[in-house]
Amino acid sequence: MNVSTTRTKDPGDALTIIIKKILHRNIFRIGIFFPYNRTENTIANRIGGVYSKTFHCWHLPYSRESYELALKAFKNYAVEVEKSPSIIVQPPEAPATTIEQLIKKKDTGVKSRKILPHTDLSEENALEWLRMEQQLQLKGYSTSTQNTYKNELLIFMKHLKQVPATSFGEDRIRSYLQYCYTT
Repeated sequence: MNVSTTRTKDPGDALTIIIKKILHRNIFRIGIFFPYNRTENTIANRIGGVYSKTFHCWHLPYSRESYELALKAFKNYAVEVEKSPSIIVQPPEAPATTIEQLIKKKDTGVKSRKILPHTDLSEENALEWLRMEQQLQLKGYSTSTQNTYKNELLIFMKHLKQVPATSFGEDRIRSYLQYCYTT
């Protein structure tokens, strides 16, 4: 979508609506940004917008029709359309590290963020644990939810010992969950 900055100004209204291209859950969307306001939230909702807690904005499908619909809906406001790619969120590139570098050594006095809490995980399971951590962060889960999910996965992986978690099928996971429920 190649558009230039558009301004429609109502002299009595100081609120500015910012429209940007965003990457939400690996799909390009049109982000509609403005401070919280019940009236504008209603307008965004009526045109089919979905609120993103990650971006703190409303978003629409990335199409010419959605763009024109947003401009029409907010015609009585100052509207700025940004072509800047600065808001596009790309997944972070994985740093070149080894499992040993990710495990916090107990004998080091360095106070750093503990990434892997347990050193008895197999290398495959440690990588799966890191993939899950990354997935939870990219989905925008709260820190508390991330910690809960990671702890539950760690308990599961401790139960597996050196068996790769990826070797478990749906039936084996169902059996494990039943075991957890009954013990």
